[in-house]
Amino acid sequence: FAAIIRNIDKRKKNAEKNHRDFMSRIAINSILEVALKSLSLQEKLTRSLQIILAVPWLALQYKGAIFLMNHQTNKLEMLVDQGLSEKIRLLCREVSPGQCHFGRAAMLRQLVFSSAVDDTHTVQFENMAPHGHYCVPILLGERLLGVINLYLQPGHVRDVGEIRFLETVAQTLAGIIDRKVSERK
Repeated sequence: FAAIIRNIDKRKKNAEKNHRDFMSRIAINSILEVALKSLSLQEKLTRSLQIILAVPWLALQYKGAIFLMNHQTNKLEMLVDQGLSEKIRLLCREVSPGQCHFGRAAMLRQLVFSSAVDDTHTVQFENMAPHGHYCVPILLGERLLGVINLYLQPGHVRDVGEIRFLETVAQTLAGIIDRKVSERK
């Protein structure tokens, strides 16, 4: 009987993984479809952010932003956001590498995860809603192009599948950003 239960559990986990993989491919394909449209970079990133936030198996709050690196000022500048309050937009519109979670992701050039608001949040204010973050650098080789900052349900536990998906999204966005910059030049 125990073997049957283990087999059922294994099948259920495989079905869940297959569903997540399928939903991930749909999201990446949707972002690639946006990349092919004749839109401004801001509109492409806005639509891409909406696609990412709509992925059902991520424990995201429907909040996030995409920052681009301004290499002249050496600051991350918020280009698009979804669901952020005006207060957060103003506080976070321009951030130096190393400052807050997404600034750390930029400085370290690696994904930064936080399951809750803690002392590593350099931007805090009274009545800030509990949340966590995935902050994913957008890299083209070693060159930092920007950072994706996603808000998570508080207490979320990260997993490898999420990290792989978000890193693939960041690579896809790097291609979109690089192509738009090249077109402008």
